[in-house]
Amino acid sequence: MAEAHHRKKQPEQVRRALLDCVAAIATEQGLGALTIQAVADRAGVTKGGLLHHFDSKQALIEAVFADLLEKLDRQIDIAIDADPQPTGSFTRAYIRA
Repeated sequence: MAEAHHRKKQPEQVRRALLDCVAAIATEQGLGALTIQAVADRAGVTKGGLLHHFDSKQALIEAVFADLLEKLDRQIDIAIDADPQPTGSFTRAYIRA
C-alpha cells in the first residue's frame, strides 16, 4: 500500500498569507474585487481552507484591520522608546507612523 503524503500544517503562515493577500487585492484592485474566492486563489488555498481560518469575508476584513492597527501600535511604541524627549513623544511618534 502506498503511503499518503502528509504535508505539515502551518496555520499561522497560512493565516498570514491570507491577510497579506487581502491587503494586496484591496490595494491593487479596490474593495470591489475582494472576494473569498479571489483571496483563496491568490493565497493558493481552497475556499474551504480559507473559511477554516476566517468564517466570513467580514471576519477576514476585520482581521486585516486588527493586524494593521497592531503594526501601527508597534511602530508608535518603537518611536516613543527612541525619542529622547518624553514630552510630546506620543504625538511625534503617531505623526511619523
